[in-house]
Amino acid sequence: MTAYDQVPYPCNAYPQTHPEHLATIARLQGIKTAQPDRCRYLEIGCGDGGNLLPLAYALPDSQFVGIDLATSSIEAACHHKREFGQTNVEFRALDLMDLDPSALGQWDYIVAHGVFSWVPEAVRTHLLTLCRELLAPQGVAFISYNAYPGSHIRDMAREMMVYHTDNAPDSETKINQARALMKFLAQSHGTDDEYGILLRAEAERVLNYTPNHFFHDDLADINQPYYLHQFADLAAAHGLQYLGDADYASMHATRYPSEVRDSLSSLGDDPIRREQYLDFIKCRRFRQSLLCHQGASLTHHAPLSLMQDLFFASSAKPTASGAGLLDDSQITFEGEGGLKGETSAPVAKLALAYLGLKWPERIGFHDLLAAIASALGSQPDADELATVLREFIQMGAAEPHLQPASFSTQLGERPQASTWALYQQRLGGGITTLRHHTIHIRDSFGLWLLGQLDGTKTSAQIAHGMASTVKPGSEGKLDFPKELAEAQDLVDKGLQQFLALGLILA
Repeated sequence: MTAYDQVPYPCNAYPQTHPEHLATIARLQGIKTAQPDRCRYLEIGCGDGGNLLPLAYALPDSQFVGIDLATSSIEAACHHKREFGQTNVEFRALDLMDLDPSALGQWDYIVAHGVFSWVPEAVRTHLLTLCRELLAPQGVAFISYNAYPGSHIRDMAREMMVYHTDNAPDSETKINQARALMKFLAQSHGTDDEYGILLRAEAERVLNYTPNHFFHDDLADINQPYYLHQFADLAAAHGLQYLGDADYASMHATRYPSEVRDSLSSLGDDPIRREQYLDFIKCRRFRQSLLCHQGASLTHHAPLSLMQDLFFASSAKPTASGAGLLDDSQITFEGEGGLKGETSAPVAKLALAYLGLKWPERIGFHDLLAAIASALGSQPDADELATVLREFIQMGAAEPHLQPASFSTQLGERPQASTWALYQQRLGGGITTLRHHTIHIRDSFGLWLLGQLDGTKTSAQIAHGMASTVKPGSEGKLDFPKELAEAQDLVDKGLQQFLALGLILA
């Protein structure tokens, strides 16, 4: 019986672990991995299969194996596998220290999310050894961990909470007492007190955490952060090298002022050293590092020619209507996740505006070039667009992809959600989109509408079915045409939201 059996750790879909995402980052760094839709993928610490099962559904020609120490989590994953009928995924309950590499073969992608910082040192060492032995020659391993310098703040709060809850009789009491302590400490300081500002930020984080995640992430017996250079040294000692970060934009200083970029450039050609200083600037507290074999040849500056092989997506949109896209005026763009930036170059403005208009569709380089040429009335320079797109992905203004999307961005006659999302809708809880994000649909109408998307009904039929459930008022009257029009409006708006989330199959 492990702590994860006693307090289950709810697993979500993690888009940064999707094989297509890992393959794209690897390609940007000079490695050509196995095709994401025909790969072998091993997840260590898979929990109840919340990340692995939707991947197996979306990539039926790939093979997946999940390993976890918690028997109850593996039993839950196996139950979902049987109920859903997924055949290209396998789950095994075992201790990582007992894993026999010869029995597993080689893997194109190995993922250990939320494991490394929370296991004993011997297990961390063995995990790196396994990555070296199990990783295919051009394979990529994903390992996440708490990072310094930011985790020094988290360590401070954690140590106080661990001390305060030392005698708590059970997990629920421990969670409640830890939260109460952080709330008390935050309220003990004025608004202009520097220490109080830190405590309030930590208290807010703790109070917004789901209880089970908080219990394992902050109150676990082991929680060992690393500086990036320390982690890279550990990997090198086990025949692995640091490939990059799963958050590609975090590796670059493109968003920072020119004096910051110049100072970082003066550090030399060592990418680990530059990223370490970026971590100092950001006070980074969590990392998602990608590793590959020591002998692999890396390119730390993606060539312009590669941009022509990629697809791009961006949620960025101009903040002002009627913005001048064709002149040299400065325009501000904003998008999801706090994305914000300014540009005056017509090619850059037109590229972002077109991607934002098509979001979340992935647009190929040549299609984007053609759209810009149509708007300009002349052919733009391909290298200029490639330079712009490289800057976009370095600053996080656009997502790079090796493959087009598997979801629809236009409403078909009979819209259909993924069968995995429909299965989750019946279970309740989180829903995995075809972008591999976990979302929570809180309203009953949204859940009902999702359940209607089995590919057999038009939007008009869905609206008619909804309007037909409306009962006459107290006077026994029912204006059905009015109810039908209102139902159609609700259904149409809901379907557009589902399209934007990537919930509807292409």
